[in-house]
Amino acid sequence: MKKKETRELFLKKRAAAEPADKDRIAAQLGEILSENPKINLLHSFIADPERNEVDTLFIRQILQEKRPMLQWAAPRMIPGTRRMENYVWNDETTLLYNRWGIEEPNPETSQFIKVQSIDAVLVPLLAFDRQGHRVGYGGGYYDRFLTQCRPDTLKIGLSYFDPINEIEDVDDWDVKLDICVTPDLMYRWGR
Repeated sequence: MKKKETRELFLKKRAAAEPADKDRIAAQLGEILSENPKINLLHSFIADPERNEVDTLFIRQILQEKRPMLQWAAPRMIPGTRRMENYVWNDETTLLYNRWGIEEPNPETSQFIKVQSIDAVLVPLLAFDRQGHRVGYGGGYYDRFLTQCRPDTLKIGLSYFDPINEIEDVDDWDVKLDICVTPDLMYRWGR
């Protein structure tokens, strides 16, 4: 499938996803990350309930109990660019809505995080394939961001659905996932 048709199909499928799937995927990811002591700083998108994204706030709550020293970073889209910067995301972080209605840390009151400090990234996606490629919303923000991360930074996708066979129009700049967690299985590539 091509990215455009994959995006359209999975936006519809995700809109119909059941809340139980959210709980299962969050619990599974929480278990996986709680067992990995090398992850001290985790970047995560802040889920948009309107888009029925995997509930990263729920994931953060699970992990705070299991790994209380785990630090979290969340992105802020830099206006007028297709780039992101990172800020501490905790219970004290003031969140603002950006122009797309997505919550992000207030850069005036939040602590800036250098991208090279990040150990793992929870990557938003609509679909992924058996080779570890993903289809996002099409802005390229995460592909640009992931190229700035350390080579050993773990890239983890979160999906309600199993992979499709192949995304046919993968570009040279598309960054592959290392892991993708679904409600029932975990897929790994290269690590």
